[in-house]
Amino acid sequence: MLGIVIGTFTIVFVNAISNGVDSFIKNQLSFLNATSIFVEPSSTSFASSRLREEDLDEVLPKTKYISVGTVLSMGRANVSAEGETEAYMLVGTTETFLEVMNFSVEIGRYFTKNEVAASDKVVIVGKDIAKKFFDREDVVGESITIGKKKFRIIGVLGDAPSISGMSFNAIVYIPYTTSKRFIVGTSGNTHALVFVAKDAESVTLAAEEVRTILRKLHNIREGEVDDFNVFEQKAMVSAINLITGALTFLLIGIAVLILIVSGVGIMNIMYASVAERTQDIGVMRAVGARQKDIIFQFLSESVTLALFGALVGIGFSEAFIFLLNRLDLGFALVRGNFGDIFALGFTGTLAVFFGIYPAIRASKLDPVEALK
Repeated sequence: MLGIVIGTFTIVFVNAISNGVDSFIKNQLSFLNATSIFVEPSSTSFASSRLREEDLDEVLPKTKYISVGTVLSMGRANVSAEGETEAYMLVGTTETFLEVMNFSVEIGRYFTKNEVAASDKVVIVGKDIAKKFFDREDVVGESITIGKKKFRIIGVLGDAPSISGMSFNAIVYIPYTTSKRFIVGTSGNTHALVFVAKDAESVTLAAEEVRTILRKLHNIREGEVDDFNVFEQKAMVSAINLITGALTFLLIGIAVLILIVSGVGIMNIMYASVAERTQDIGVMRAVGARQKDIIFQFLSESVTLALFGALVGIGFSEAFIFLLNRLDLGFALVRGNFGDIFALGFTGTLAVFFGIYPAIRASKLDPVEALK
């Protein structure tokens, strides 16, 4: 019985973890277009990134499979308004940022190509920043100071997700040209390029195309290692799903083994029950009970015993999931019907499999011998 409780608990709990991780990953990557291609400096060259905004201008005209791209130049700076100062993440980017990312401007507008070209001192802020300094979301027309320069707010970003503890609602978005020109510490390097393939079928071709062009731009000879990394959003999700899927399969496999061992325990219990109730079986046969009636009775007891243990295990898992979700784990465990159905179905099947032989043995007892 204990094995059944532990096995079903594990199956339901692991299923909740798997669902929670899947939901968490989708939420974390929801800001990227489904056909996004992400380019960043390699780990060995990140501090002195060789990616430049010129790379974007060089790549776009030479590709067949890319529809749009943008630059991401990131840094931190002191932001001041209404007598308060706070350090926030700055993202210098282009007018195509919203086409690449799944974001939208909820209030006001985004900056234009002309504003990027002219290095205008305009910014888009996340809702958290608007509320922090002005206690409201509609702050279009207000001014903030970044470093020692004053900037005009022209838009407020709509609700955006968080990733690895960083909230996109707490970021100042600024033309990358403005960032380079006016804000100390954000000039020079570009931290990432993001492209969007024309369609889902051409993502891999587009990624290879970007890699080939960047190698030429960076004068990387054949056989030399890239000074950048190219990631496909689809590939990132697939890799993560593969890892979580393998882990889930392993843990559920262990739970299944526990249940199988428990099934052997049920069989032994049923054997003991047959031995203890030999005379009862003899009486039942003497008053007209058929063999199939005896089989049905003992199978019913086997299945009832197993399902009771499974329900207890599911109940414990539900309570444990509820308690864990009240803690700040970084992601929520998500219950799914699959875990419950699989646990109950597999446990019931094991109960029939391991209970059938004792039940048949009971049905074949000779009534006369059983009554002695």
